[in-house]
Amino acid sequence: MAPYTSLHQATFFDAITWVRSLYIYVHVHLLKTPSSQVVYLGCALLHLLEFAYRPPARYPDLYPVLNVLVSTPVFLFTWLWSIKSIIEARWTAGGLSVVEPKREGETQFGHRVSERELGSNRGQLFSRAA
Repeated sequence: MAPYTSLHQATFFDAITWVRSLYIYVHVHLLKTPSSQVVYLGCALLHLLEFAYRPPARYPDLYPVLNVLVSTPVFLFTWLWSIKSIIEARWTAGGLSVVEPKREGETQFGHRVSERELGSNRGQLFSRAA
């Protein structure tokens, strides 16, 4: 199907197909957990209220404030979840240490090793590898 230049070009079959696709997408991808169901239901109700009722004259910014109250916790939990996922991935990949790799002649704790000790260690390492 080609893209439409206006809504009037779409047929009834196109509308049914779009609604069916939206229904499948929502049920398969968006509503996996009860918490996401609550969030999407809250957002849908907020938009329906905004569409159906005007805010009181005393509170002209009622709907944007309610939107922030719904969206901020979602953003916060998503941000914390992403930090947790990054930490888990780093831990899985080899630990959380952020130390520079050892240079030749340094011990694990960054102390310099004398050339004499380094020379004797080199001989032992190479003899074991051969």
